Amino acid sequence: MRIQFILWLSALVALASCASLSTSKPSDDEVYREDLAVHRPTYEVPADTVGSERVIQADYGAITPSNDITDQLDAVLESSDQYKAETKFVDGYTIQIYTGSSSDEARIIRGKAISLLPDQEVELFYDEPSFKVKVGQYFSRLEAQHDYANLKGKFPTAIIIPDKIPIP
Repeated sequence: MRIQFILWLSALVALASCASLSTSKPSDDEVYREDLAVHRPTYEVPADTVGSERVIQADYGAITPSNDITDQLDAVLESSDQYKAETKFVDGYTIQIYTGSSSDEARIIRGKAISLLPDQEVELFYDEPSFKVKVGQYFSRLEAQHDYANLKGKFPTAIIIPDKIPIP
C-alpha cells in the first residue's frame, strides 16, 4: 500500500513538472509611458557656424614633394634584385636513405629508391669516406614528410636532413 502511494505521488509530481508555466504579459494599456522631453537639455547653435561658405578647390597636381626618397628606395630595390640574381641556392631539405662505405650497396639502394619513387630525383654521392644516397629536394619538412613516410618502410635508417637546393 505504501509503495502504491509513493508511485502515485511520484507520477503526480512528474506530471506536474511537465506542465508549462504560463507567464502573464501586461496588456498594451498597462505599459509604462512617460514623456521625458521636459528634462532633456536644449542647446542653441551659434549663429556664426550656420551658413554656407564657399570651399576653394586647390590644384594638388602641381605640388612637388620636399622629402622624396625615391632614389634611395630604387637603390635598395636594385641591390635586392642583384642579391637574388647572385643567389644560386636556397635552404631546404632532402631525405637521406643510405650512408655507408659500400658503393655496391649504395647503388642497389639507389635502384630500389628509383623504383619506389620514380618522380623524385635520387642521387648517389661519395662524401669521403662514405657513400650517401639522397632522395628529393623539398623546401620544407612538411613537403618531405609524405615521401619520407613511403621510404621509411623500405629504408628504416632514412632521415630528413637540411640541404641546399639549387635555384634553376
